[in-house]
Amino acid sequence: LKKEGDFYYLVTPVEKIKIQVDDAPFLIVDIESKTVNGTQEITFLTNTETEFSLGLKNPLRILFKKHTQEPSPYVVVRKNLEGLIDRKTFYRLIEKSDFHSHQGASWLGIWSQKVFFPILEENKLNTLD
Repeated sequence: LKKEGDFYYLVTPVEKIKIQVDDAPFLIVDIESKTVNGTQEITFLTNTETEFSLGLKNPLRILFKKHTQEPSPYVVVRKNLEGLIDRKTFYRLIEKSDFHSHQGASWLGIWSQKVFFPILEENKLNTLD
């Protein structure tokens, strides 16, 4: 599977087929937190049983839907291919999150591999319905 521009392709040694991806090519279905050399590491599992760690090469991003403010959390699985984090896994991620100073404000976020990944600024928590 690869992404070129806005399109996704299944690629084999003999052919390249364009496919439609509605949101993200992977679904993140599980999360695990472990301590490696005294540092928290968050590991995700996809619907294709690919396991990877949240980190600089696999960052987290959260989009909030304009009208509902519902979060759509994504993480890079490999190269420029993202996975949508399913609801139960996102809730488990939030349970592992805490507040930390980031860019001069307090943010709810998650630490993995000594990197802080911000999720939501603390002062915006009360504005969500």
